[in-house]
Amino acid sequence: MESHQIIVELQPPLNLVAPQVDYHSAGSVLVIGAEDSCAYIADALIRPPTILVTDKISCDDEEYIEGADKILQQHKVFRLELTRLTGYLGEFVAEVNTPEGMMNFAQISVSAAATSFDIVVDTGRNSVFEGVELLPPGYHYLPANEQGKIADEAITALSETVAEQEGVFSKPLYFRVNEELCGYQKAGSIGCTRCLDACAADAIGVVDQQVVTDPYLCHGQGACTSQCPTGAISFGYPSGHMLRGQWGQSLEGCCDEDGTVVEPPVLVITSCSSSEQPDLAAFAPSQPVVIQYIEEVVSIGLDSWLAALASGYRQIVIVDEELPQASRGVLTEQLNTCQTLLSAIGQPRERVSLVQDAQLLVVPHTIYQPLLMQDLAKRHLINTSLKQLEVEVGEIVSFSQGQPFGQVLCDGDNCTLCHACVTVCPTGAMAANPQAPQLLFTEADCIQCGLCEKNCPEHVLTLDPRFQPASALRQQTIVLKQEAPIHCIRCDKPFATESVISKMEKALANNSFFTGDALQRLRMCGDCKVRDIYPELIENPLDQLKL
Repeated sequence: MESHQIIVELQPPLNLVAPQVDYHSAGSVLVIGAEDSCAYIADALIRPPTILVTDKISCDDEEYIEGADKILQQHKVFRLELTRLTGYLGEFVAEVNTPEGMMNFAQISVSAAATSFDIVVDTGRNSVFEGVELLPPGYHYLPANEQGKIADEAITALSETVAEQEGVFSKPLYFRVNEELCGYQKAGSIGCTRCLDACAADAIGVVDQQVVTDPYLCHGQGACTSQCPTGAISFGYPSGHMLRGQWGQSLEGCCDEDGTVVEPPVLVITSCSSSEQPDLAAFAPSQPVVIQYIEEVVSIGLDSWLAALASGYRQIVIVDEELPQASRGVLTEQLNTCQTLLSAIGQPRERVSLVQDAQLLVVPHTIYQPLLMQDLAKRHLINTSLKQLEVEVGEIVSFSQGQPFGQVLCDGDNCTLCHACVTVCPTGAMAANPQAPQLLFTEADCIQCGLCEKNCPEHVLTLDPRFQPASALRQQTIVLKQEAPIHCIRCDKPFATESVISKMEKALANNSFFTGDALQRLRMCGDCKVRDIYPELIENPLDQLKL
């Protein structure tokens, strides 16, 4: 065998029917920032821009300033306070503060019918989008250097880029959304915010108490999809299912007639081209290697890594690359979490690693598991993979807040089995037993979003972030609270629990329909309660108004 054998190099699978996002740009440019910088930018652009001076002169070179003054004489210059800039290529809306109040700057500077600019060039000391790592398409930040000038070559490059941003441009809709799986908000309480924290483009926000992703600001980094514990946001170009399908096909070529993976390959995930690819022989000598090229390595998370290992790959190696800080944080967290889970179930942590940390591991021959390459729901895929990979159960791992694994503790003495927690649970980890008064819990499904804890009226639930390595225990449905049902004092039908009725008796003690002997109505089922109240309503019709 050769020093290292590449079985196949996989390009991202094509999704020919992937939805597209279109940008429409007529080429109108807004230049903002220091007066002298704006001037030289404007002079280099093919089309005269709109100039909004927001900063003082950046350079003290008199000749440089005189040149800027001559240029500005050929342009209409506005000096107003920019209070807000939002949007993207083709749809930048600038709001300014005027003596008449806040106004749309395009309507002031261009025409009453105009509402936006197509392109923005910002030369200010601080970017309008300061703190956003991946800037909106069509926004160019070009601040002056220490001498207060912008280099000629930088201005030339900018003018060429701006000239190319006129027309209609399309890109894939990188993500898919399933709001039913989202654990962000229920009943007015905030739960999981992992996608909001992960986005480096500030493309994810909250509107009307729902998580909303702006496809025009999205750069397709994919960190949000890796962090989402339920699959409510998933990467769609390409999807994890499509990638895993490629991996499965590659594994089939490594199997004998019985489906055993004879020589488990190493799966390398990278965005580097083959010419930039580091030498794999350093950690995989004489071993088969499958290289998955993908635009954004952070878009593939621990669910797909675990599935690949459980299906028969020797190990996963992720080629480190330059990433926005937020995305790098996501990749690091996903890697650390995955390694912790592997260690807890008796697997070497190094079965998933970055390229500079990779060491070739000896793993036993495995049976190819095509099931794990199918399009399973994200949480189901993780649980199934962990069960398949379980070798030796270690100690329970304690996690810090924020990890999507753990249990929910219940103070059973004070729980009334109202099932408010069941109503808001996005994954079904908290469940009611339709056959008996019970509160059920399955740890494998819990993402630690906290919605149950925040919406419990008795405040008897507490999150306990951890990982239970024993799959049988993790997937076992346990009873957090149960009571024997009480029976209707009239018809003997079971209908509630003692704790619920006792709470209602205290709350309704002063209600006119539940005073004195009538308080016993609370111990009747709904039908019998109506029958008991009905004669009184017939005799006193005005009492119906009190209902």
